[in-house]
Amino acid sequence: TAFGMATLSEQIKMLPPEYGRPVAALNGDYYNTESRYAGDPKGLQILRGELVSGPCDWTCFWIDASGNPHMTNVISRFEVSWPNGQKTSLGLNEKRASSAAVLYTTAIGPSTRTSGGREFILERNGTNAWLPLRAGQSYSAKVREVRETGDSPLNKDVMILSLGKQALARVPKVAPGTALQISTATSPDLGGAMTAIGGGP
Repeated sequence: TAFGMATLSEQIKMLPPEYGRPVAALNGDYYNTESRYAGDPKGLQILRGELVSGPCDWTCFWIDASGNPHMTNVISRFEVSWPNGQKTSLGLNEKRASSAAVLYTTAIGPSTRTSGGREFILERNGTNAWLPLRAGQSYSAKVREVRETGDSPLNKDVMILSLGKQALARVPKVAPGTALQISTATSPDLGGAMTAIGGGP
């Protein structure tokens, strides 16, 4: 239910029985071993339709909505659109640099594990699509709260947009109640993909 470390055999044992009996397993992608983000995949990962990690510069393998397999490089177009029309590129569920903006969901665990910067707790704005996060979607989010301390708690109803100190200088001021647009677009489009994994180099 969240990033972590386990052997392949332990991971197989945790698969829900309704998926059937596994007969083979493949290792894929590299991952972060740093204690705060241990198990964070380096590249793309989609689990049962939920987008949990964004692509990097390496090859990705995915199965589209029609069940067809694909393998090529995937480019992230993840971004937040601010009320003034300005856009900022986003990472997803990863260690946040001081100059970066990262979107967090419960896939990372119970909190963002960040330090400093500014964090916007986002809730659904209206009745449009919401969590779990999917690839190739646009989300309308409303800022519920603004936090300056980092390490904000996560739950299944919110996403958290976290900006490092250097990134804050490049974005407009935003107050609670403000509507933001979040895009999880990629090239090629991964909309509807149920399974994806990164690999490489």
